Amino acid sequence: MKGLGLITFTILSTFSIGQQSINGSGGDASGTGGSASFSVGELSYTTNTGTNGSSAQGVQHAYEIFSVGIDEPTINLNLSIYPNPTTDVLNIHLADLNKEDLGYQLYDAQGKLISKSVLQSGDNLVDVGQLSRATYFLTVSNADQITETYKIVKQ
Repeated sequence: MKGLGLITFTILSTFSIGQQSINGSGGDASGTGGSASFSVGELSYTTNTGTNGSSAQGVQHAYEIFSVGIDEPTINLNLSIYPNPTTDVLNIHLADLNKEDLGYQLYDAQGKLISKSVLQSGDNLVDVGQLSRATYFLTVSNADQITETYKIVKQ
C-alpha cells in the first residue's frame, strides 16, 4: 500500500507546474545594497478582477513605495556617531544644539524601541554592551519628527 502511494505521488509530481512565463530576457543583479532578479519583456500574463481589487498574475511585478506630504527636515544637524560598528559604547557627538529639543531612539530590526534619551551638546554616550550582535537603527528627532536615521552595527 505504501508503495502504491509513493508511485502515485511520483507520477502526479511530474505533472505539477510552477511559475511559467515567456520572457524576452532576464537575469540576476547584485551590488553592495543587495541583489534582485528581473525579467524583461513578459509577453504573457492574465489579470483577475473582483469586488475587492485586481491581481495581475505573472512572474515579477514592479512596485513603488513613496511618501506623500512629508516635508524635508529643516534642521541642519552637525553631529557624528562613532564608532560604527561598535561593541560597548556608541558616542553621539552633537557640535551645536541651537536651542532645539533633540532626542534619539534606538530600535532593533523588528522596530522595537530599545532605548531613548534627550541629546545634549557635546558627547552623548549610549551603552550597547548588553545588546546582541545585530543591526540597529538610531533615529534623531525633534519634537517627535524624525530628522535623521542611522544604521548601527553591534559586534
